[in-house]
Amino acid sequence: MKPAYIHLVFLVKSCNQRLQYTLHVYRLFWFVCLFVFFLDLHRLSELQELPVDVEPYVKKLMNSRRRVMLVNNILQNAQVRNVQ
Repeated sequence: MKPAYIHLVFLVKSCNQRLQYTLHVYRLFWFVCLFVFFLDLHRLSELQELPVDVEPYVKKLMNSRRRVMLVNNILQNAQVRNVQ
């Protein structure tokens, strides 16, 4: 019985590590996407002869960032509960 338990604990830990790695990759992906989007908006505003109001886009970007961070926190809390 004990070797099966040890094997099960090992599988759970490795699954948690893979989940943690996947979450980290997703966080980096979203950060890069939002950063590139912001840079594109900034470049666009510099190229335009007429000034473009980017404030609504910046607000949308910040709202998207807030939602991504909220989901990230929920996933981290779920992961902490799974480890305990």
